[in-house]
Amino acid sequence: MMKQSGFTLIEMMVVLAIAVILTTSAVPSFQTFIQNNRLSTASHQFITSLNLARSEAVKRGKRVTVCKSSNSTACTTSNGWEQGWIIFVDEDGNGARDAGTDELLRVQVALAGIDSIDGQTHVANLISYADSGFPQLVTGGSLSPQLSTLVICDSRDFGSHAKALVVNTTGSVRTTSATDSGLNAGVTSCNV
Repeated sequence: MMKQSGFTLIEMMVVLAIAVILTTSAVPSFQTFIQNNRLSTASHQFITSLNLARSEAVKRGKRVTVCKSSNSTACTTSNGWEQGWIIFVDEDGNGARDAGTDELLRVQVALAGIDSIDGQTHVANLISYADSGFPQLVTGGSLSPQLSTLVICDSRDFGSHAKALVVNTTGSVRTTSATDSGLNAGVTSCNV
């Protein structure tokens, strides 16, 4: 008589129970991993855009502006940076893209998984770099170090995972946790 080998019903149920336990413990960790990567990607995309604008301003000897854009061609003052942004050569220095004269350098569409990117006062709608590479207000004058933080949040809202981008008076950008006590006063939520 031939001996048959295989799994018993009890062995199969034990294996399935172990698989379910492992899966349910791994899924939340994987979701957190994905959310953290999306926040990091968004902060890197924004820093890359600002660095491009700064270097193009110096290279071209002209003002280059980064502004919020919902249609990938013109600046907007509604909603936040999460809708996307454009980088353009700001020939007349007014902070608004004039389609006929201002060359469009790069378009960034909305990033998946990001709920808000909001900036304090002078960086709420645009960041403009003078030919020196220093950020300047459209009306002239330097960007105040107290008004140069942007906060990037996802569905988890404000907390230790939210990212902050700090633009200093020389135009350099650093990223940190939005809850970092060294940040400018007043950054206590995603909507700065």
